[in-house]
Amino acid sequence: MGLFYSKLGPKNIKVFLGKENKITVEVKPILIKEDIPGYIFALLEESIIEGDISKRLEGVYIDSDLEVLAIAIPSKLKKKIREDAAKTKNTIEDLVISILKEKYDI
Repeated sequence: MGLFYSKLGPKNIKVFLGKENKITVEVKPILIKEDIPGYIFALLEESIIEGDISKRLEGVYIDSDLEVLAIAIPSKLKKKIREDAAKTKNTIEDLVISILKEKYDI
């Protein structure tokens, strides 16, 4: 966990505590521009549920199968989304993702 926070930053990861105290970490695609110890790399490789991790010349690349969806919306709509997110103590991103998942039954 320390590696994720120090190398990726808190804005690029989400941590969930599931059943049986299982920790799930969702990571945005990122290149860690340094080598990480082999045992940590191996642990990450065997722990990945979705996505991929690979060594590159520049460092270690984590591809999480997450993709960016950039949209432009009216400021009134964004204000409403921001208010709803604050009410539920979520980020705008989390709220929009939950709405889309519900809409598309994912």
